Amino acid sequence: YIHSASPANVLVSSYTFA
Repeated sequence: YIHSASPANVLVSSYTFA
């Protein structure tokens, strides 16, 4: 999964790794 500095992507990352 590609990590980005965008706030929205950070939230998506949280749910992805939750």
